Amino acid sequence: MTPKLLALAAIAALTGNTGLAEEHASDDAAEFLPLRVGLTGIACYTEPCPWNGVVRDDLPVLPSSVIWSGRQPPPMIAAPADKARIRAAYGEGCTKIRGRFIDGNLEVAEVLGPC
Repeated sequence: MTPKLLALAAIAALTGNTGLAEEHASDDAAEFLPLRVGLTGIACYTEPCPWNGVVRDDLPVLPSSVIWSGRQPPPMIAAPADKARIRAAYGEGCTKIRGRFIDGNLEVAEVLGPC
C-alpha cells in the first residue's frame, strides 16, 4: 500500500469514514467523482490544516471529505489548459471538476467551473 493510501486509511479510521479509504484503495478502479480543488472551506487555527486541497463535492465539508491537502495542488493528469486553470485558482479560489486519483496523481476528466 502506498504512503498516500496508508494516510487515507489512517484518516478514515480516525473519522469513522471507511468508505473513503476503500474507494481509493484501488486507484485504477476508481470512478470519476465530483470534486472541488482549491479552498476546502475548512478553517483551522493550528497546523496542519486542510485549508487547500481536494474534497468530494457530493459530501458535506468535513475533514473526512478531504481526499488530499497541501499548499500546492497535487500532481495532475490533465489537459494543459485545465492544469493552468486549476493551478491559477488553487491558492485563493476553488474549481469544480470530475476527477479521480491514479497513482498519486489527480486525473481530471472535466473542468466544471468555479465553486
